[in-house]
Amino acid sequence: MRCWSKRRDFFTVRPSMSVGKNAGIVTTATGLSQLAQLAALPMIASYASPQIFGSYTLFVGFCSVVAIFAGLRYDGAIVVAYSARQARMASALVATLGIVTALAVVTLGTAAVSWNDYLNQLFGFASVWLAGMYIAANTFLRVAIAWLTRIGRFGWIGAVQFASVSGMVLLQLLLLLNGIAPLFSLIAGFAGGQLLGVIVAAGGPARQALRLAHVVPASLLGAARHFIAFPRYMILYGLNSSMRERAIHFLMGSAGGANELGGFAMAQRLLGTPHGLLHGSLGPALLRHARVFDRPEVSRVAVALMELAILLFSPVFIFVAMNAPSLTYALFGSAWQGLALYLQILALPYLILCCTAFIDRLYEMYGQQRAALRLELGYSLVVLVGITLVGLTGSGTAMAIVFAFVYTLYELLWTYRTFIINGLPRDRLARLFRFSIGLLIGWLVVNAAVLSLSSLSARLAIVASIAAVTAFVHWRWLGGRELLLGLIGSRR
Repeated sequence: MRCWSKRRDFFTVRPSMSVGKNAGIVTTATGLSQLAQLAALPMIASYASPQIFGSYTLFVGFCSVVAIFAGLRYDGAIVVAYSARQARMASALVATLGIVTALAVVTLGTAAVSWNDYLNQLFGFASVWLAGMYIAANTFLRVAIAWLTRIGRFGWIGAVQFASVSGMVLLQLLLLLNGIAPLFSLIAGFAGGQLLGVIVAAGGPARQALRLAHVVPASLLGAARHFIAFPRYMILYGLNSSMRERAIHFLMGSAGGANELGGFAMAQRLLGTPHGLLHGSLGPALLRHARVFDRPEVSRVAVALMELAILLFSPVFIFVAMNAPSLTYALFGSAWQGLALYLQILALPYLILCCTAFIDRLYEMYGQQRAALRLELGYSLVVLVGITLVGLTGSGTAMAIVFAFVYTLYELLWTYRTFIINGLPRDRLARLFRFSIGLLIGWLVVNAAVLSLSSLSARLAIVASIAAVTAFVHWRWLGGRELLLGLIGSRR
């Protein structure tokens, strides 16, 4: 068929803005929204107990699992398609699958709530419709971001992500402040934020993705067959990841109860915010870069981005871990004191996740989805077996420790294997590892030294000052200036 010609169009060969500028644009916008989300969490926690937050986590988990089937991961094909027509067909396919999935969720969910009193009391019919709205809106949002990544409109990516995240936070707070039930407020804001992101995306160049005047079912079937590698491997990849997280939450809740699950989930939300920031900004920029440049250049840029990430975020994570009890009491109150221990346990694996996970888009770029799936399946098996065995003791803390230990080892192995599997030169990884170890040890020493101060604000001021000096030293004498200028100046 002519529409599947391997001819490259202007979308593919257009000169690329530097990856540093691309990442900087998106990071600035998403960073503001993530900061708003972090700032709002203590206020949300004052209305929602750990038990309520645990129930909200279950709802989010359900939506995350179902969202995998909404589009069948064909949105990845939008970015790497050879022609604009191929990309548009993939967009139409994802949108169609998303609408069908949303309708199925509403239909089946309504039936389930009607027949099960527990589900009716916990979530109700309104939550079912909100779940359907989330699935549909999230599908269109993924189409928009994939299209914007394809055409290199990173300012719009930042605007869309800012609208979705900040909109979610704002809606949740408005509903809570007006006396709406906490669980419903969280769920409605969660779905509404996605819808707001779609509205913003529809006002920009992403609307090109859905110009479907000439789309016919045969074209959609052709797109589905042509890009079959994406659902064949990435569906299982995403499903495995989401189901693993849901299983971990289920096991945690079974062993420790809803309160323990709420604390564990809140720690994941807090520590996972930087990951969401970098994955949503650096991931698309690196993927766009990989479409234009060769593997040695992609390797150089990926390592440079990871080095900057560890430089900027290691003082934050170490400070949170070392000062978790004081921070938890000051920001969340006595009802959330169990949160402190989970922050300490999960700080290291989530720091590594934050600074490395954005390179996962390379598996799509280089057609290595099968290898990515194998890595994920192996990790899921190990971590679930470990948590299940420890869960027999009934200790949520022990389960979290096992999870953190396995997750840390996996993220380190995954990063190294990602370079090997995708054929990227690994010569810079040794320096990155030495730099990271030295930095972490240094921050542990600094934070241990200032713990003798009774004032949390004084500790924060000292650590922030040392972090600024460290950044200057890195810029001036440890290659930071050349690294950053290289990222900003890397052009086709």
